[in-house]
Amino acid sequence: MPRIEIDEGRMFCAIADTSDPGYSDKGYLNLKTGEIVFILDAGAIEAEGTWGKDPAVDMVFDQAVIDAAPHDWIEIPKYDPRFEKIGEKEFIGNFLAEQGIDVERWF
Repeated sequence: MPRIEIDEGRMFCAIADTSDPGYSDKGYLNLKTGEIVFILDAGAIEAEGTWGKDPAVDMVFDQAVIDAAPHDWIEIPKYDPRFEKIGEKEFIGNFLAEQGIDVERWF
């Protein structure tokens, strides 16, 4: 797999579960480019109310990109400190290693 660069801030946002019930988001990682996008479970209408119009429109396009090439994307798991015996950085490192990703710079 080619080396990819992953945005550290976006990765930490993706593993965090800070959303209200019913408005949870999922982060997706592009296995080829390292891009991370977020999709609100409730859909675009709720995304507009939660994030605003521009992010809601971006989410619709991001979902279309994921749907067009689902094999290029993987959902990023959420980190829950109640059940994890490791820290966030190690959690991310383990997730990336499980995907066979050789990361050029992620921290």
